[in-house]
Amino acid sequence: TQAASSTLMASWAIPVPPTMSFRSCFPCPAEGCPKMGHYADRFKGKTSAVEQILFFNTGESGNFTSWRYKVSVTLSGKKKVSGYIRIALYGRNGNSKQYKILKGSLKPDASHMRDIDVALNVGKMQKVKFLWSNHVINLFRPKLGASQITVQNGEDGT
Repeated sequence: TQAASSTLMASWAIPVPPTMSFRSCFPCPAEGCPKMGHYADRFKGKTSAVEQILFFNTGESGNFTSWRYKVSVTLSGKKKVSGYIRIALYGRNGNSKQYKILKGSLKPDASHMRDIDVALNVGKMQKVKFLWSNHVINLFRPKLGASQITVQNGEDGT
């Protein structure tokens, strides 16, 4: 087992009815998902049901916290290109690393959605950085952008 650090650790758990998958339970319900770890005492009784199923959203290492965001990107441009798109989140509490949303055929007006697990709660969103790169050298220098990017916080649905 790994010893807990002195930093405040918390992960949230999403209640999942037995007949549903985790994806259909995203984001947390209006009353919130119970937090595990340091803030668990704020959610007394939320996890007391018999045979209750919870999806624990945890990180890979360190303090094991993870914050889930659902990212939707609608592409804009003139021509289809091959490559990848990444996004990075910037918020009051800090910034995320870059996350790959799609690798493959990038078509204008196409929408792509992906859940990303971020190592920190970025807090109130201030900016989303959109990056793209094509796989091959293209003499025509295609341009691609995002006409819309939507980020939904898994903790409170905003």
